[in-house]
Amino acid sequence: MLSLTAALLFAALPIAFQLRKRYAERTNLSFLSRYTALKHPEQLLFFAPIILISFMIAIKMDPGMVTLSWGIEGVMVIVLGLLASQRSYRITGLLLLLLCVGKIVFRDAWRLDERDRYITFIALGGALTLVSALYGRYREIVRRLL
Repeated sequence: MLSLTAALLFAALPIAFQLRKRYAERTNLSFLSRYTALKHPEQLLFFAPIILISFMIAIKMDPGMVTLSWGIEGVMVIVLGLLASQRSYRITGLLLLLLCVGKIVFRDAWRLDERDRYITFIALGGALTLVSALYGRYREIVRRLL
């Protein structure tokens, strides 16, 4: 059920971007409208499913696969951030990858069995290399967006 909710919220993202364009031109919005969902409706429709998916992964998955799944989610969020030209999306993806690195250092390296530890290290290393390559390839786009 949570997966369906997250998918529907992600599916509404294009509509939220259209709403943002529509309301960006209006200057006579009330204070409440300006600083709530009308100014940046895509933020709510992005962060809510990301948080839902992250908690669902933490609760439902095997402890060794949580780090791997968060790493995959982080890379997907960074790619989405590059495609949508949204800085907050890219930062969220980087924070997810940082969470993975922290979890590996403080928990997984000491408590996982050997097979899961190797899979997690290799997959996260690949994810970090992929993100580095994406940032290197799209360096000019990223600089313009900062």
